[in-house]
Amino acid sequence: MSENTTDIRQKTITLTKLEDTSHYRLWRAATEATFDVYNVLNIVLGTEDKPDNTSDNFNDWERRHKLAREALITALKPAQQIRIIHLKSAHEIWQRLIDEYGKISELKRAQLNAKLRSLRKSPQTKIRNHIDEFESIQHEIEFHSEPMTQADVNIAFLISLGDSETWKNYRNSNLHRAATMKTAELQAEVTLIDDSTPSSYNDSYDQARALLTSFNGGGYQGGHHRGSYRGSYRGRGNGRGGASSGRGNKPPFNPDKVCEGCKKQGHEKDDCLVRCNYCKEQYHVIDDCLKLQWNNTQRVSKPENGHGREGDKEYRPSFERPSFSYGK
Repeated sequence: MSENTTDIRQKTITLTKLEDTSHYRLWRAATEATFDVYNVLNIVLGTEDKPDNTSDNFNDWERRHKLAREALITALKPAQQIRIIHLKSAHEIWQRLIDEYGKISELKRAQLNAKLRSLRKSPQTKIRNHIDEFESIQHEIEFHSEPMTQADVNIAFLISLGDSETWKNYRNSNLHRAATMKTAELQAEVTLIDDSTPSSYNDSYDQARALLTSFNGGGYQGGHHRGSYRGSYRGRGNGRGGASSGRGNKPPFNPDKVCEGCKKQGHEKDDCLVRCNYCKEQYHVIDDCLKLQWNNTQRVSKPENGHGREGDKEYRPSFERPSFSYGK
């Protein structure tokens, strides 16, 4: 065995097999690093031209080119070798792989990008699970292309939170921060808000609001079955000239604010859908129900004879019975 043959075998370039073409971009990055170590990368990329056969560098170029071509061929499976075996230069083989598998990678990136833009959090999904799904798609996109910018990631994440009242208000209030805010900080802030919002409210508020709006024809407009709603509600912000149609002048919505009616966070009193379990009225819970308190006082104070008198003194309630109207 000659010395030159031994020298070539000792310097044979071993590449990782291209087993899965969907991982072509990863294989390509690893292959470029290996070629760079053996000083053949520029030959493969086509940036180092073949010298004239009279040049002193001709034999060295030829030796390095043969090593690169042999390494590329042996890194491919037989079905892949058939497509490139007729090509004579390492650069031609390299370019053929880019044209075939690089295009597939670009198509995969476009599909994943569309998947990320259409991702929406459902009310039943925990925010941490949603973040994991979002980041998984993001990392797949970056595997097939250049890393996404921080602003693009943050805007896509805010949109992915969905259109519930909580996240819509949060997105509108924080969209301007997306360009400069770190993604980890944004996700931590969203997680904190989600943890502080009652799960029962998160799961049912949007569905209940949609059903209530549909049932009442898009808004409260009063009527003989709605009692005092005609005077107090006035079509709140529904474009019919109600008293609160200028609601847009109010300060920005604070998701940490506690509703005065149900004592829960995430909405204002005017948006509260909770009804008292006793009188079925809106804007308060049973513990604050005046009608229940009045009836309890009557039951305790009224004499057993049922005539409304205690001895010679006629019974009088301690306060006037409030009037209540029952919403439909």
